[in-house]
Amino acid sequence: MTTATSVPTDRKIEVPKDTYSLQYSPRLVRTRADFYDTFIMAVRMTDPEMMAAGKYLSPPSAGEEEAIYRKASPGTRKLRDLEELRDYFANNDENWYAWNWNTTGLRFREADLRKPYNVGDKITALVIETGIMSYLRDIADPKFTRDNWKDIIDKVNHAKGELAVPYSRGHVIREMHPIFGIFTEVEQTTEHETPYALHGWLRENLDVPQDPISGHYDVAVERRSSWHHGERCLSVDAGCRRWNSDSDGGFRPVWGPLPEIRKL
Repeated sequence: MTTATSVPTDRKIEVPKDTYSLQYSPRLVRTRADFYDTFIMAVRMTDPEMMAAGKYLSPPSAGEEEAIYRKASPGTRKLRDLEELRDYFANNDENWYAWNWNTTGLRFREADLRKPYNVGDKITALVIETGIMSYLRDIADPKFTRDNWKDIIDKVNHAKGELAVPYSRGHVIREMHPIFGIFTEVEQTTEHETPYALHGWLRENLDVPQDPISGHYDVAVERRSSWHHGERCLSVDAGCRRWNSDSDGGFRPVWGPLPEIRKL
């Protein structure tokens, strides 16, 4: 696993709407782990002095990742050449295509699962944010394991409001939520002329299994690259299970705790 010292949080960006200064790393850490184990790794990568001061390394929220993208992408012709995005396109020393875990998740209702959907159909989802400030010492303890998440998960997953998320299978994103970094409108096409258009993904027919940790139908909101009309493009993916381990899993270190995000 890459160490914290090799991916310093040396960039800053002003995140609009409840504006604050976000300090982040331009490069991602490869964890080869799922969301829950990645969070444990992030906490244990934190310098003890910083943790004593109430700060810890954390994945960003999806809204923060969107703010970084918006800052870096305008005017570029090749997203893969931007330092903040190159890990998504394997433009790095390890030829690694990154899947970036975020603290943001979507929770779906059981009644909406496993149905045929058409592109653009809106599905109501609860936006959740995972914040662990009150449990830093517990998670940093070597005795803390992924099974221990079950004891605290209802206390660290915070509901931030509901969104109507359009069904999408790689279709071009038309609108993103300004705070949450989740797509709210998509085009009826996967084709685009703009080189840095984002593509949206939901799990096919919303076939979402129950999360064995939270007990709900939760998915992560991630970023990754995917093939569209002969080239790799950047996608916002809300279909991956949080407990699903992926060899390409990783995260962009930011300094937590994250500021409180206003509810919808």
